[in-house]
Amino acid sequence: MKAARLHTFGAGFVIEEVPTPVPGPGQVLIRIAGAGACHSDLHIASGDTQGVALPHTLGRENAAGRGVRPRR
Repeated sequence: MKAARLHTFGAGFVIEEVPTPVPGPGQVLIRIAGAGACHSDLHIASGDTQGVALPHTLGRENAAGRGVRPRR
């Protein structure tokens, strides 16, 4: 799968192939149709957030694929 990865604080991110996660017991794997960077991702990328290990995958704002409904 592809991911936006940060390898150096203050530098741009790169789109690269990463292993597809394997869900464990009680977990599901959801195909994401799109992901966006949020403001906290910008803080991480600039190095303002401490305790973030590199490389780091950016983009926590996600949109699930067609047919996925929110759980109520």
